[in-house]
Amino acid sequence: MDVKNFKIRRLMKLTKEKYYNIINMLNSDDKENKIIGLSIINELNIESNIIKLLLIKKHSIKINDKLYEEHAPAFIDYLDKLKTDGILDNSKTLTYKTIMSTAKQLNVDKEGFKFLLDDFSEYLKNQCLAMGYDFIEDIQIKTTFKEYEQSRELSQSI
Repeated sequence: MDVKNFKIRRLMKLTKEKYYNIINMLNSDDKENKIIGLSIINELNIESNIIKLLLIKKHSIKINDKLYEEHAPAFIDYLDKLKTDGILDNSKTLTYKTIMSTAKQLNVDKEGFKFLLDDFSEYLKNQCLAMGYDFIEDIQIKTTFKEYEQSRELSQSI
């Protein structure tokens, strides 16, 4: 890969489709799929995709830490930095609470936070269905955001 393409890739934000494709690759029984998925993660802009990447790590149940360290070292280094800085706890298990707390401390944008809540609502739906609540069709968390930026700008100009 040439430098220009690498830089463009580093700027890429994960779409929902790519997010699910990576999860499917990491949960595949094929080791090559896992390695390709981790290589893609390693080439992304980790900071701008951190919530999606934490969720991918949470959902990649067939991947051990050694594979992450070998094929996505940039991501692991970033997680280690978050742990050293006290932003991410040292627990081996990523929970929604941990990811939400990390999002708050990193001042994740509205889009990232909404993605987290959408993922959580999908998780809740799947848990309910797995428990036999087959009358549930969908669970959605409605998110309405305040316009802090505008109100902050107005108060500073006065």
